[in-house]
Amino acid sequence: MKRFKFVLSLFFIACIVIFIAYNIKGTNSSGGKSFLIKDLMYDINNDNLADKIELYGKKNNVDDNEFLSFELIATDGDSQLKRKFSPEFL
Repeated sequence: MKRFKFVLSLFFIACIVIFIAYNIKGTNSSGGKSFLIKDLMYDINNDNLADKIELYGKKNNVDDNEFLSFELIATDGDSQLKRKFSPEFL
C-alpha cells in the first residue's frame, strides 16, 4: 500500500511539475542537451523526510521553445535511492 501511495503521489506531483514546465520561459542548463526545468523538496512517501524531485527536459538547441522529452528523478530523503521516470504519454 505504501508503494501505491508513493507512486500515486509522484504521478500527481509530476503532472503539476510538467504543467509548470510548459509555462517556464528560462531554464537552467545541467549540461549537454538535458536541461533542469524544476527541482523541489517534498515528502512524497510520508516518512517525515523531504525527498528531492527533479524534472529534466531534453531539447536540440538552447534556444528551442519546446522540449522533446521529459525525465522525472525522485531521490528518497532517507535512503538516497534514485528513481527515474520518463513519462511516455507526452
